[in-house]
Amino acid sequence: VQLWRLLLLLESGPTLALDIGASYGAFTLAGRYPAGSRCVAFEPHPQVVRCLRQSVAEHPDGDRITVLAAAASDTAGPDWLQVDTAKSGCSSLHAHPRRRGALRRQAIATLRVDQAVVRRPGEACLLKSDTEGHEVQVLLGARGLLGAGPVTGLIECAPVSTSCTNDSIG
Repeated sequence: VQLWRLLLLLESGPTLALDIGASYGAFTLAGRYPAGSRCVAFEPHPQVVRCLRQSVAEHPDGDRITVLAAAASDTAGPDWLQVDTAKSGCSSLHAHPRRRGALRRQAIATLRVDQAVVRRPGEACLLKSDTEGHEVQVLLGARGLLGAGPVTGLIECAPVSTSCTNDSIG
C-alpha cells in the first residue's frame, strides 16, 4: 500500500491506476488521484462491492475512481466466484482457491481489462492484481492495455496448492 501511494505521488507517476481484486479498497482508497488521473477498481464479490462503493463516495477523489462489479479475466461473460464464507479476501475464480472457511459459489461477471478500460495515448499505468490464483488470466485479459505503454505492476501470485489454513479442499 505504501508503494502504491508513493508511485501515485511521483511527478511522473501514473495517470491510470488499476486495482484488480480491490476488495474493500486498501489500495484504491490509500492514494490521492491528481486532476487528469483516474483509478479503476475491479471487485467481483457483490457484498464487498457495496462497501467499496460507499467508501469511494467518501474519498476526496471519489469522482476519479470507478468501481467495476466484475472480476478481471481473459474472457468476458458470466462465471462463478468461489466465495470464502470466513474471509472474503480468499474468494477466487480459481477452481481450488486458498480458503479459511466453507466455500459457496456466487454467479458473477468477468471482464477483460483491455476491453473494460480505455488507455489514453502515452498514459502511464499502475496495475495491482490480487486475485487469489487467477493472475495469469488477468494478465492475458490485459495484454492490449499492457502493451500500450509503460506499466508498473504489483502482483500477488497465489500458489495453487496452498490454503489459508493449510487444510485440503474437499
